[in-house]
Amino acid sequence: MKIVRVLWGDPTRFWSEIPERPIFNDEFVFVWGKSTADKLSEMGYRVIVMNDIQLTHPEFSTPNDQYAHKLLALSVAEMMWDEYLFLDWDVKVVRPIDVRFWDLIRGRGPVQCPIYGYPFEYQQKFKSHVAENELVLDPNIPAWIDSQQINLIRHSWSHEQNHVIPCFCFFYSRGTKAASKLFDIYKTNKLVNCIEEFAMYCFAQCSLEEYITQYEPGVIRGRENEYSHFDMTACAETSGLINSKVDEYIRKEIYLMHI
Repeated sequence: MKIVRVLWGDPTRFWSEIPERPIFNDEFVFVWGKSTADKLSEMGYRVIVMNDIQLTHPEFSTPNDQYAHKLLALSVAEMMWDEYLFLDWDVKVVRPIDVRFWDLIRGRGPVQCPIYGYPFEYQQKFKSHVAENELVLDPNIPAWIDSQQINLIRHSWSHEQNHVIPCFCFFYSRGTKAASKLFDIYKTNKLVNCIEEFAMYCFAQCSLEEYITQYEPGVIRGRENEYSHFDMTACAETSGLINSKVDEYIRKEIYLMHI
């Protein structure tokens, strides 16, 4: 099984998350920018350069389009390999990787991606949190939250007053062309913001319960119970409620954690 990572844009945003050496034997990084690729190679990573001059794909250079880089890279990956596991850089190994890890993945469905969520009225809760705590944010973030709220309403399941969506920190494919289908869904529906996650929701076309049964992996959660977006107390219960729902259908053995 090949392990796939993707890196685009200003690499200084990510170096703190990137392990000094590859964690897995068959680990490949699809990367934009030769200088970034050269540094990764020096660190021991096997790189596949998507563009040796530009740090981003021209079509995906805005905050609202940037995550299409993942789908484009994975569309290439599935032409190279029949089986692969994509991991975001903020996914950490919390239990030694052994034979059981690979068996648990292969014992689930041919496409896997965990779920996570946001509370209803997340947009308003976020604005209140920023005002109350006098936070100084990247100016792109408020516009991102506004766009996200619109898409959460359109492309999510509802559970216990929360919007539930796939969490693309982990994506496994075995014998499928799922990534290419996700990329087509993104283009056809003109998705923005959490592009790959909303595309995965559209790809599944099923109930939340059916999604958990068919697509939820057994080695990672979308978010841990204690996680809350921007450390917002208004989000504190969301992850726990969603994980409890998942636990009704499958028993997980946690090897990876989405930080």
